[in-house]
Amino acid sequence: GARSTGLVLQMSAADDKLHLHAGAFNTDTAGGLGLSGPGGLNADNELNYTLGVRYDINGDMGDTDYSQGDLESCRDWNASIGAGIWLGNEGAHPDTDVTAFNVNGAFKGHGFHAIVGYFSHSTNEDVDPSVDDVDSSGFNLQASYQLNAGLSFGARFSSVTIDDADAITEISFVANKYLNGHGRKVQADVTIQEVDDDTSNVIFRVLATLQV
Repeated sequence: GARSTGLVLQMSAADDKLHLHAGAFNTDTAGGLGLSGPGGLNADNELNYTLGVRYDINGDMGDTDYSQGDLESCRDWNASIGAGIWLGNEGAHPDTDVTAFNVNGAFKGHGFHAIVGYFSHSTNEDVDPSVDDVDSSGFNLQASYQLNAGLSFGARFSSVTIDDADAITEISFVANKYLNGHGRKVQADVTIQEVDDDTSNVIFRVLATLQV
């Protein structure tokens, strides 16, 4: 399997409102540290790099006021904004440069939860002209509300576009009933999917979890 060796530095500041990370990695196909894996070393000896920042408006937006992440309403509202970038040198070819970027935001308070995010991902083959570059981007917006009776309802809109041509758009609605946290629950959702503006699908699912 693929292996990674590297270093990530993390820090928090401004009363745990500001969070930063930066790192560099060597993978099987990025040989910057001179450590080989099953896939061999990359001929141009480059590393992969990551950098990210997040700002939580009312302090660290962790799971302090939550049970199993989402089953209890927090006492106060909080919101977060963030961004990250990945500069990669990977893939099965001698030199495939990858640039991935994302921005995101989140809100929670008194039973309401909302997440929004956008990403952009591009690959560029520097050596082999027969390999096409690929660009993709996507958007996601979802929100939910948790009732004290163990019921929650939510909706999500998401869209992914590849090379400004292939596009998939989905609108989903979900209802959950928690009988005993995540150990015993019933979930149902319906998704309306559009593919390239000429294909439509309706996907319906019912899931039950019983932890003994």
